[in-house]
Amino acid sequence: MERLISIYYGEDIEENKANSLLKKIQKKHKDLEIELQYGGQPIYYYIVSAE
Repeated sequence: MERLISIYYGEDIEENKANSLLKKIQKKHKDLEIELQYGGQPIYYYIVSAE
């Protein structure tokens, strides 16, 4: 069973910073499929969804 984590980064986060976070998570959790998307949310830096 494959597990999917979706990370949506907000308007105050630069794309390269979000990509850095993605790489750190992928390095620690090789068994997860992780996707990164620009969410543009104004209040939260990140929103994480697990399926």
